[in-house]
Amino acid sequence: MGPGSAVGLLLLCGLGGGARVLHSLQYLFVTVSDPSPGIPRFQAMGYMDGNLFVHYNSDSKRCQPRTQWIEDNVGQEYWDRVTEIAQTIQQLSYDGLNTLRDRYNQSGRAHTLQYMSGCDLLDDGSTKGYTQVGYDGKDFITFDMDNMTFIPAVPEAEATKRKWEQDESIAETLKNYLENICGERLKKYVRYGQLELERRVSPTVRVSGKEQEDGILTLTCRAHGFYPRPIVLSWLKDGEVRDQDTQWGGLAPNSDGTYYTWASIEAHPGDKDRFRCRVEHASLLQPGLYALEPHSDLLSILLPVAAVVLVAITIIGVLLWKLRAGKAPHAGREAGQELLNGSPDQPHRAADGSASLQGRTGMATARPQAWPWALPAQHQSFLLNSCMGWMSCNRRLLLAAAPLLCAAASPSAAGNEQGLNLELLLPHKC
Repeated sequence: MGPGSAVGLLLLCGLGGGARVLHSLQYLFVTVSDPSPGIPRFQAMGYMDGNLFVHYNSDSKRCQPRTQWIEDNVGQEYWDRVTEIAQTIQQLSYDGLNTLRDRYNQSGRAHTLQYMSGCDLLDDGSTKGYTQVGYDGKDFITFDMDNMTFIPAVPEAEATKRKWEQDESIAETLKNYLENICGERLKKYVRYGQLELERRVSPTVRVSGKEQEDGILTLTCRAHGFYPRPIVLSWLKDGEVRDQDTQWGGLAPNSDGTYYTWASIEAHPGDKDRFRCRVEHASLLQPGLYALEPHSDLLSILLPVAAVVLVAITIIGVLLWKLRAGKAPHAGREAGQELLNGSPDQPHRAADGSASLQGRTGMATARPQAWPWALPAQHQSFLLNSCMGWMSCNRRLLLAAAPLLCAAASPSAAGNEQGLNLELLLPHKC
């Protein structure tokens, strides 16, 4: 990734300058032409601050909660409505994908249609909305709310632009959603999940250096264990920001719900003391400045040595265990019989053939948290191939009506969600 694209990625992910993003609400829809086991043909996902809170797919055919706070604050009517909306979007997405395949004159290999829409709550109290469409991992068309137009990213999107702009109600309805309804929904969800969404966890920051064969020193600033998701990492040389020379990594989730990211820059070894990594995060009262750790090179040497020592200790331990086992044949036979009969730490087979883990029940129920798009592990490489090519896992993936998945879920007192025309927001013919 070049410097320009890296800066673009930061801006999209809320790492850039200007008003700071406090909370975000976004909906992602992914449709594939060639589904396979574990990869449904259609998926709809809603995220609050990058955390999955609602999910639907064409296999389950139901919209389901993914966080306790949404489940505790809405009733069955909510889930019935969002399920109905998701099923409508599902069919329209199928039609849209088929239209684009015909327009590109494509057949055979798998193709992917991606939609994303949502809004951000900024620290000045305002909200900013976005809607975008992607096809096969690349930008296709974007809604420009300021000018009420659609911006094609490829020649094949010109026909879509003409069709959507012929009906002015499409842009007007979208703008109303992005400026009003989305913001109302976002603030309501923040109230629902306040304890979770407004928690603050400071990042742990480490700066390391590695000298390359050509003599250039690569400085890497790693921040991990922070929440919420938005963070800014900047490299400074003599106090001057060097974004044009910086390469950024993506924001990745940890299993405990916190996040991890990094930024690196190349320098001459003699200049290493002139560089600082600046970290800005909601949990910090003021930006932190971090220099190259003096023992980072020594640590890179000691870690492999420690690994070798650990392996040696393990081998010695195994040999000693075998030696003791040879001196206690009766104990060995008893242990073997225990394994045959079912030990406390082994799966116990019931009469009906099902298995249950006795003893360490915590191990049986523990499961890792979801990744950024909250998909099963076997899905990750599939969506990475699609998303990463599209503006480096662009957080602006989606189509005109994606926002409505949960926006129209429960009517407001004013009734501004009633009567929304899904056909206008989700034109099924691209």
